[in-house]
Amino acid sequence: MKKMFALIKASLTDEMQLFRLKKKKQSSKLKFIIPLFFTLFAMFYMGIYSYFIIDELKESNQEYYLISVFSFITFLLTFGEGLYKSGSLIFNCRDDDLLHSLPIKSSTVLFIRIFKFYLFEFIFNLVFLLPAIVVYAMEVKVNILYYFVSFFVLLLAPVIPILLSSLV
Repeated sequence: MKKMFALIKASLTDEMQLFRLKKKKQSSKLKFIIPLFFTLFAMFYMGIYSYFIIDELKESNQEYYLISVFSFITFLLTFGEGLYKSGSLIFNCRDDDLLHSLPIKSSTVLFIRIFKFYLFEFIFNLVFLLPAIVVYAMEVKVNILYYFVSFFVLLLAPVIPILLSSLV
């Protein structure tokens, strides 16, 4: 189990290189702050868009469509991004020769690749879907079950686009 976590950490650290900026003398704090700033910026604007949409939907008493609309948009974006990333994250990895030469089962390697793909898609879904969930909860009176269902939707939302994009 310890080896599995070490392998996941090494794999994720290698893949997070795509967020690295090319300056050599850059502090580690700045390497973390810039992607975080852009993520929060995108989430802020998704929240503003969802707020404008729910205002329009409230006029016709159809605010429950907000989550459906943003779920569908997120599904399409996740599927498109999954088509783009599935080849490099699952099938054509740079570390194939290294991982298969180590005493690691092929199923473990496949699990780590799918987990990495799921994690990227989960973060992608959070950026687009979480602001709509929060705006809906603020604008419509919801009960505690809404938060549990929203949590499970956020966890399971990347699964279908991952499966479809991997098949394609």
